[in-house]
Amino acid sequence: QGVSTNTASRRYLVMKSPRAVEIPVGMDRDQAAAFTLGAQTGASLARRAAAGPGRRILVTGGNSHTSRFAAQFAALSGASVVVTSRGEDRWGKLNERMQWTTLNELAEQAASGSAPSFDAVIDPFIDTYAPTSMGCMKEYGTYVTCGFAGQALFGDAAPRLPDVFAPAMVRNARIEVNAIGVAEDLDHALSAFTTGTIEMPPVQVYDDASVTDFLDRSFGVAPATARPVYSY
Repeated sequence: QGVSTNTASRRYLVMKSPRAVEIPVGMDRDQAAAFTLGAQTGASLARRAAAGPGRRILVTGGNSHTSRFAAQFAALSGASVVVTSRGEDRWGKLNERMQWTTLNELAEQAASGSAPSFDAVIDPFIDTYAPTSMGCMKEYGTYVTCGFAGQALFGDAAPRLPDVFAPAMVRNARIEVNAIGVAEDLDHALSAFTTGTIEMPPVQVYDDASVTDFLDRSFGVAPATARPVYSY
């Protein structure tokens, strides 16, 4: 029950009607192109982390599109949310609703034993954040991940397995591998958007004249402060 198709970039698609939903009022087509996958995954990540009142959640990769959704859904559940990232470019909407810390600050706290302790970590990029954030979990915590930063052929090498699993074993932690979520997660996301309880993270639209920039920013060759969208 993930995305309707892996060929969504084709100009024309034919699919059964239950596989599609209407774009809600207040969302334009460019935003819709960037909403479904990020919002459905973000809602699923928060659900798998059992976000809720009394729970303390760390969301990594706070400048990524998926994390911007996941952090909102975790906060919407009533959890206390801390967001971290490598970059300094922070989306103001997250600043207003949750605490923010840099990855360097978190690493220094973890090294000194003064890092905050989290019930769960939501991490879209396990190869980047696990060596630091895994050490910030409570015993029997849950670590939910949905991917790698280095999923393309370039980028930094993945951490050694002991860097990920050793701190997890010490804490009796559970690692949840989450891909995209299910239809109910998208329904939840659409409802939250239409009621104004979550907001659409910013998008950057590209066209035929800027398709190279679109590809570079989509796959991490160049930095992107907003979700790249290619408009036919």
